[in-house]
Amino acid sequence: MMRREAAQILAMVAWTKRQLGKIEARAKAEIDVQFAEEKIAATVEVDGKPVVVGYTQMVQPKPQLQVTDPEKFVQWVAERWPTEIVESVRESFLPVLKERCVDGILIDDQGEPCPFASLTDPDPYSRTFLTKNGEETLTPVLGSWSLEDLVKVIEAA
Repeated sequence: MMRREAAQILAMVAWTKRQLGKIEARAKAEIDVQFAEEKIAATVEVDGKPVVVGYTQMVQPKPQLQVTDPEKFVQWVAERWPTEIVESVRESFLPVLKERCVDGILIDDQGEPCPFASLTDPDPYSRTFLTKNGEETLTPVLGSWSLEDLVKVIEAA
């Protein structure tokens, strides 16, 4: 393959990814607004019968301990739990510290808050996955569609 042909293909792939990103964002906006906290089956018609090819569901991530000043956080933990320090706070110890948070603030055994870390509350997001036979079922269906067709299907829904 010539370099210019490869560049042309990569440009086309970049365009396709951008279009798919727009389609995905539009579909996610619909699913987030209308179906929060639900698991929704995706079906396509095969031989006149609906076949489940995937699912979309809302995921609420668990709060995470966010370190705002790594150096001072390490010092803070080292003073209270010196066995938990290597070069930094062990990743395996972060869930223990997360459990010590009260209203998003990390508190030590003496009730002293840590000003160098806080608990974040991530936004929920949707997750879509195919069923075991989803790819096999979708390949002939989507093989005949263009990206514009896919946009029209999403907009019509």
